[in-house]
Amino acid sequence: MQWFLNFYSNGGSLFMTFVTIPGVLMLVCAVFKALKMSNKFAPIQKSEKLIKELSLLALMMGIFGQLIGLYGAFEAIEAAGGVSMSLLAAGLKISSHTTLYGFLYFVLGRIALVYFAYTDSIEEK
Repeated sequence: MQWFLNFYSNGGSLFMTFVTIPGVLMLVCAVFKALKMSNKFAPIQKSEKLIKELSLLALMMGIFGQLIGLYGAFEAIEAAGGVSMSLLAAGLKISSHTTLYGFLYFVLGRIALVYFAYTDSIEEK
């Protein structure tokens, strides 16, 4: 658990939160669909589309967060006149946290969609 908290805080709370919001909403939609529950936010008929779009939004927000972080880092490098390779590598590693976090939600969403497609095909038989 401590590893995850360090990962989250190192990635930057702002963009990690921007990734978390659509990711958690996607997981909620997936749980409602799995339990065959319907509500005003995610009717069962639209839940697969919501899962798809929210997982993609989480991934895109992660990539956007990384690009913003890289832009800021490159501005600082330019102002400093250069940095060591180890410092550059550490910065690239930290900037990839938001993308990895967004990719995690994206993969979870895709796994849920595959599961729903499989269970729907079994129910049709």
